[in-house]
Amino acid sequence: MTKLSLKNRILVIGDIMVDRYISGKILGLSYEAPIPQIEITKTDVKIGGCGTIAENSALLGTKVNIISIIGDDEIGKAVKNNLNRKNIEPILFIQKGKNTITRNRIIVGTHHIARFDDPTLKLDKNTEIQIIHALNKIIPQVRCIIISDYNKGALTDAIRNCIREQTIKNKKQVIVSSNIDNITKYQNSDYIHRVKKSDALRLINSEKELSDEQILVKLNDILKSTSIIMTKGSEGVVTYHDGEIEYISATHHKIRDLTSVGEILIAAFATYLVKGHSFEESCEIGNIAAGIAVEKIGIKQIKKSELEREIKQYHSLAVSK
Repeated sequence: MTKLSLKNRILVIGDIMVDRYISGKILGLSYEAPIPQIEITKTDVKIGGCGTIAENSALLGTKVNIISIIGDDEIGKAVKNNLNRKNIEPILFIQKGKNTITRNRIIVGTHHIARFDDPTLKLDKNTEIQIIHALNKIIPQVRCIIISDYNKGALTDAIRNCIREQTIKNKKQVIVSSNIDNITKYQNSDYIHRVKKSDALRLINSEKELSDEQILVKLNDILKSTSIIMTKGSEGVVTYHDGEIEYISATHHKIRDLTSVGEILIAAFATYLVKGHSFEESCEIGNIAAGIAVEKIGIKQIKKSELEREIKQYHSLAVSK
C-alpha cells in the first residue's frame, strides 16, 4: 500500500451508526393485525453515519482517522474489526452496558417497509476527556476535519469547543454535516457546512417563498461560515462560497435510494479538496459521487475507479454540449 502524506489525511469525528437491512418477501396479511407478514430472506449489516464517510474517503484514496463511540456488544466489535481493514485508523470508545446505535430497516424488493432504531448513546465524563485528549493529539497531524453530527451522543459542547480551538490554532479546514438540531452549534466559524434544503428552510424559518440564492444568504447570516453546500436531492446542489453562488445540476442517474447520499458527497468532496482541487471542483466531484450513490440500495461504497470513470463521462458530456 502506498504511504500517504499527512497533508492528505482526514479526521472524521461523529456518530457511528450500524444499518441492518432485513430483506424479505410478503406472504400476505398477518392474522393478528392488518399488517404485511414478511418472510426474511437475507440480512445485511453495514456501517453508517460517520463510518460511511470514513469508509468512502479511504476507498477514494485518503488516509483516514475516525473518532467515535460504540457499545460493548457484538455489533460494536464488528464495527471495530471492519474499520481496521479499510485504510482507516479508528479510535473507538466503548460505552459499557450500551448497544451500538443500530438502524434496522425492513425491505421488500426495493421498498423500505419499516425502520426501528436503538436509543442514543450518551458520553460519560471520562470518555469525553479521552476524546478531547485524542483530538488534541490528532488534529495537528491531519489536513481536514469532518464533523458528522447526528445528535446521537458522540459530540458534546466541550468536544466541539476543542475542535474549534485546535482547528484555529493549527489552521485546519473543517467540514460540518449536521442535522437541524445541532447545526447552530457550529456558528461563527471558518467552516464548510453541508445542509439539506429542507433543513435550511426550517432553520431560516421564513414564511415567504424564497429562491435558493435568498435561502443561502439568509442561512449564511445565521451560520456566518466560510461556505455552504446545500443539497437538493434530485435537483442537484447549490453552493455559497466567498460570496458567490453556483448551481451544480444533478447527474442523470435513476434514484433508487437516498440513504447515505449526503455522506458520500462529503467523502468525495473532502477527499478531492485535500488533494488540491478547488472548492468548486470538489463540489462537482462530490455531486457526481452522489449521483452514483442514488442508484445503490442502502449504505453505499464508491470505488475510486468507479468515480473516476463517471467524472470522465461527466466532462465529456459537458464538452459535447
